[in-house]
Amino acid sequence: MKTFFIIIRGPLGIGKTTIAKEVNTIAVKEWEGMGIIKNVSGTTSLVSAITMTSTVGDASLSTGNVTIAADNANDRLAVTVVGIAALDINWITIIKYVKVI
Repeated sequence: MKTFFIIIRGPLGIGKTTIAKEVNTIAVKEWEGMGIIKNVSGTTSLVSAITMTSTVGDASLSTGNVTIAADNANDRLAVTVVGIAALDINWITIIKYVKVI
């Protein structure tokens, strides 16, 4: 499991794409999700849960997973990827965001 963070100082509209590639077989899978995260008076939260959905992918990666959460303790967006035992998986995550000021 690996986790990536973006520090939150105000409301952000986010769009995220993650792609996983198994090194040996070149099996691939993608996930996408959109949402809004905000920090109000020191409390960081998602406006609603962000569901990561996958529309394409090889069956061998079907149990891999990506989640997005608000990390209130550290005022940041946390992206967590969970691989599959015995598979060597490379992950790439692209996060596009719009900051509302």
